[in-house]
Amino acid sequence: MIIFTGLAQFVFSKKFPGQGGKAISIGIAITLSAGMSVFSATTGFRLANFGPIAVGIIVILVGMLVFGFIKHIGGNTVNSGIISFIITYFLIRSVTPELYEWAGNNQFAAWIDSALLLAIPVLIIILISRLKSKLLGSTGWKLPKLAKNPALKQEASQEVNDFEQRKKLEKKSIKAEKRANKTEKIIDRDIGVIIS
Repeated sequence: MIIFTGLAQFVFSKKFPGQGGKAISIGIAITLSAGMSVFSATTGFRLANFGPIAVGIIVILVGMLVFGFIKHIGGNTVNSGIISFIITYFLIRSVTPELYEWAGNNQFAAWIDSALLLAIPVLIIILISRLKSKLLGSTGWKLPKLAKNPALKQEASQEVNDFEQRKKLEKKSIKAEKRANKTEKIIDRDIGVIIS
């Protein structure tokens, strides 16, 4: 289904843009997938019958289609490559189990499969760290860029000015309170002298 969806979108996206083009691509993909499933069930023919070389070519094509699709929807090159590798690996593993039975019997192919399987967790960790740094920025949560938005810049500078004015008023208030305390002490002393 994924292969046919990507292929149909690649072929028909320029001719039929928008929602109609997507609907046509999905309809064609469903029809081709159903047809391939019925053909495989009726004749017993599977892609693995071509042997490992043909399956290798199909794996590369599937990977390229998934990579192109992810890149088309907005992924960068490295993230698209990692995601397409992971999806392609598990897709091919589930679609052609005979290939992995053959790999189990062949020592060299078993080593390659083991290396690919061990690479998956490492790639997932790399992908998560790349997405985390992209979402959160290099220093944590992203702050708005004030230089590019004059309204935010003006609002921030107004808040800074208000804060500075409050600080100045607070200092003046403290000074006035100290003077009032001094004056009160002087008045108390003078009243004490007058009374005595």
